[in-house]
Amino acid sequence: MEEPDSNATIIKVVQSTIEAGYVSCDELAEDVAQLDNLRKDTDSPSSLSSNDAGYNSSIDDYESKKEKQNFSHSQFKELRAEDVIKLFKETELSENIVIILRGAYIGLPAHCEVPTRPEWLDMEKFKAGQQFALDYYFGVNYSQMISLFIMFSFPGGLEPLIYTDKSSTPYTAYKRYLSTASRVRSWFETDVWSENSEGYKNIKRVRAMHLNVSKKLNSSSKAEVENLISIEKSARHSSLWCPLNETFGQIFTTKCPFSPIAKQLKEEKRLVFSQTEMSLTQFAFFGLIIMYPEKFGASSATKESLESFVHFWRGIGYLLGIGDEFNFCQGSFEEVKQRCQDMVDILIKPNFKNVSKEWEHMSRCMVEGVKFYIRILDFETSLAYLFWVLGIETLELRLTWRQYFRFNHLKFFMRYTLSLPGVMSALNSRLVAIMKTENDASPERHKDLKNRRFSYQKDIEN
Repeated sequence: MEEPDSNATIIKVVQSTIEAGYVSCDELAEDVAQLDNLRKDTDSPSSLSSNDAGYNSSIDDYESKKEKQNFSHSQFKELRAEDVIKLFKETELSENIVIILRGAYIGLPAHCEVPTRPEWLDMEKFKAGQQFALDYYFGVNYSQMISLFIMFSFPGGLEPLIYTDKSSTPYTAYKRYLSTASRVRSWFETDVWSENSEGYKNIKRVRAMHLNVSKKLNSSSKAEVENLISIEKSARHSSLWCPLNETFGQIFTTKCPFSPIAKQLKEEKRLVFSQTEMSLTQFAFFGLIIMYPEKFGASSATKESLESFVHFWRGIGYLLGIGDEFNFCQGSFEEVKQRCQDMVDILIKPNFKNVSKEWEHMSRCMVEGVKFYIRILDFETSLAYLFWVLGIETLELRLTWRQYFRFNHLKFFMRYTLSLPGVMSALNSRLVAIMKTENDASPERHKDLKNRRFSYQKDIEN
């Protein structure tokens, strides 16, 4: 398979950021010069240093398997710093975005072993983060659910899901996201650093799943990958559920800003489950609730508890194989919040300009799957709530009167009702009980859910 021209890729990304007014020559010249120095590092085995997560911080374990994975760092050797520096202008590119982009060609550790505790881990703060998640579980859970709309807008968030074919119908989505929610809750409830805990075992399971999918997709040609990740081209599906796809295009074209960085991430061949994609996924589990706690029933949360929640996800990211230098949760609480804001402004909002039919299909299946046990959910209402949270005034203008009523009721409920004494606690208990019931569901229950049909499925045989 022909290797991607990463010299041209990096230059195109940098040039695009310049044109958008993001890059500063003074601030990033040193970072770009490091790309030139990589030529020396790659020839010196002694220069490689492995962190506790199990990958090499200079080259990564993918270097030793470059022929199998079709990627290598040799593609960077001919890139000289001046080739990129000459493109710079006196503008600014957030270092927070640079941190994310640096990991686009660095993959996961090539094993499933869970690393030991890092030196920076504060167990007291980590446990406080777990307690925050349990105290505000209903709000945390909902923020994570609607964050999937964001993750699906990135190729790395959608492609593995389509490939595994375990969430492309409401029923399979019901099973996948119930399982995911249960695994994540085990990380809140147990000592994930103990080998005997359920949380630790779930960390290993997730790492194994990520590694298996990444090996398959990263060792395939671009044409093979396109066939594997296309619902339209798949023989397993005869139609897509995307009645609003054209409407989304009209809305987002005028309401969402343009970002060449987001566009470039969509177009380039890259590693699946790269450090960049893993870091972006981290955001989905904590980003919205620390940025907008009052919109998810956590208005009474203290800065210390929010900071502890970030530290908790820094630890989970580390356990899942994210390198310290790419961990979204690194740095002070203020730095992490700013990183979240930069991601929203520069990556997330622009990404919605080009959402695909697969994005709408998978998003609808996700909501309908969760709706099997949380019956009040609605795709349009939940999506409208996300855009209201992010400050994109769009979908509420296209809702039916019934959906518009639900949307405004949801805003009032999340901001005010959840903050009343005892309400969050009661809903936490209720949600946990529902999840337990569904995890123990009878074969008859599963048969009933599997046989349910939706408008887009009329031509799909049982």
